[in-house]
Amino acid sequence: MKSNVSQYDFEQAFRDYGRNDQFTYNALRALYDYLIEMEESCDEEFELDVIGLCCEYSEHATALEAAKEYGFEPEQDPAALMYFSENLLELVMTLEEAESCSHQGKCDEDVEELLKQPHIAAQFILMDIDDIRADLKELGAWTDEELEDDEENAVRFLWIAAGSISEEYNEEEQETAAVEWLNERTSVIVFTGGIIIQGF
Repeated sequence: MKSNVSQYDFEQAFRDYGRNDQFTYNALRALYDYLIEMEESCDEEFELDVIGLCCEYSEHATALEAAKEYGFEPEQDPAALMYFSENLLELVMTLEEAESCSHQGKCDEDVEELLKQPHIAAQFILMDIDDIRADLKELGAWTDEELEDDEENAVRFLWIAAGSISEEYNEEEQETAAVEWLNERTSVIVFTGGIIIQGF
């Protein structure tokens, strides 16, 4: 950049313009490095325009978050992940909900709490209790006597569904797909803790 702007000068310029909250520290460093690389590859110096950079670039916590904001539809949306049982019973929940019920240690209380949520309870109302029992029986983890308890079966089914969703969701694959999608449309700067994209 003109006048041999150092990284410190670059960061200070954002403070001087009252834009020090526009980007996190790591993002600002990544943006500086990116602009320096651009100058070297183009063999051209750019004028430091803080307001212009704030308008042209935006920071996001994840590539998936950024891509979804611009219309990307992930194969696995963390906000609506679906479990299919052996008998094709369906149960939809968020990744956060699934992980809340599939951690180390006893999960009973967390599963029971999730089962009380209206959007989860409504899905169970539509299921046939005999189908739930048949699904659980195929797993062979409970006796016929234990499977006579329909309330417990709902807890068991939800626990299995949550565990399956948590294990099958691949966050790294989703992030990679989002970065590739963004790269086809604009410049992307990936750094530790987030991503910067150039405006569409």
